[in-house]
Amino acid sequence: METDNILFSFRVKFYPPNPFRLKEDITRYQIYLQLKRDLLHGRLYCNTSEAALLGAYILQAELGDFNPEEHIDNYVNELKILLTQTLQLEEKMMDIHKNELKGKTAAEMETMFLKKACVLDTYGVDPHSVKDQRGNQLYLGINHTGIVTFQGSKKMNHFSWSQVQKINYEGKMFIIHVILNEKKQTIGFKCPRGASCRHVWKCAVEQMLFFTFSSSSDVPHVVSGGGFFSWGTKFRYSGRVEREILEDMSITRESPSVTRVGSLRRKSSSEPPTPSNMVINQVAGFNSLPRSLTNTSEEYSTSIDSSTQIDNSSVLETLLEDQEIITPKNFTVTDGAPLIQSIPNQLSGQKHLETTAIRNSGSSLSFMRQKLLPIVFGLFLVFMIIVIVLESDLPIMVTIRKAPEIAAFKQNYYEPSKDFLMRRFIGSKIF
Repeated sequence: METDNILFSFRVKFYPPNPFRLKEDITRYQIYLQLKRDLLHGRLYCNTSEAALLGAYILQAELGDFNPEEHIDNYVNELKILLTQTLQLEEKMMDIHKNELKGKTAAEMETMFLKKACVLDTYGVDPHSVKDQRGNQLYLGINHTGIVTFQGSKKMNHFSWSQVQKINYEGKMFIIHVILNEKKQTIGFKCPRGASCRHVWKCAVEQMLFFTFSSSSDVPHVVSGGGFFSWGTKFRYSGRVEREILEDMSITRESPSVTRVGSLRRKSSSEPPTPSNMVINQVAGFNSLPRSLTNTSEEYSTSIDSSTQIDNSSVLETLLEDQEIITPKNFTVTDGAPLIQSIPNQLSGQKHLETTAIRNSGSSLSFMRQKLLPIVFGLFLVFMIIVIVLESDLPIMVTIRKAPEIAAFKQNYYEPSKDFLMRRFIGSKIF
């Protein structure tokens, strides 16, 4: 059986707040490799001087000391280190590599790289494209510190996990409930698609549970997302939390040696297109959104049980079973008299069946009335409340409509239904 080549990638999901609390050198080396990849793909975003310094650390770790016989002209030009690698940045990297890092080993450079990278605002951040309530384009990041928003390269807001009380979503609206200045506030961010919003919600919940709970036994078995008017999504967290990992650092094995392999890519080299290296948008700041915009499907590495079933109508063709038309093939009329004489008996039996059916239907209708009337009345009350909240000009109703959940419901459900009914019933009478 022929199959396409499958590419497996080892990636870091939970970036440690302090990489130097990790016990083994090989684990820190793996964090270094991930951060070096993040720098290349634009996720570890920083200013020009910081980018030049990090790039120089990589040069020293990969190439060793500057050698005028080997490192001639612009030797950095053919290497892929930064996402936006200008001539000015390359010259700055070469200057630092030549004059400031002589004699440093690869292990020392990796340590210096980690010390610099772990204090950046974008450390461990996987940027998600969102819009705020005013329609401004933002990038939302989630890491061990909490939820961060960026506009271009500028950090706009930071909501620490201690401030976040609840996380949910409604349609395309990702919603966080926070306490700011001792006041509860609800803040919403609009995602490009509903699947993108669910993905952001799952990432946020997983990071919050991992970094804030003291024990995995305290983590809720199932965390439900979605608002009142959506089917919601169920998330099941599995594994240990950060505090348990830090407390269980009694590794008895002999620390494995680190085998460093040159991993600098040439600009002419090609690599398979993976979700981690697809450049999607070219904008200031986060120039690429390789993970957040491509991993919006329901395929997710953590065990997730979604109550929202995937619509397979676009994948699976409808299977039509052949319906056999049953006809009285063996029915033959040999004589008209018996057939005519049998009609009164059939009518008599039919009247008896109809009388029994009417009695049974009368009792069932009475039962249905008792059960259905309260339900219908309740639905009618809910409908009237919705109309009053969304249509009334009372100041209190105007305030309620500003809530992100209500605004999302009005935009995604109420307005389309209202327009459809207006066109269907009122529009047909006018035209």
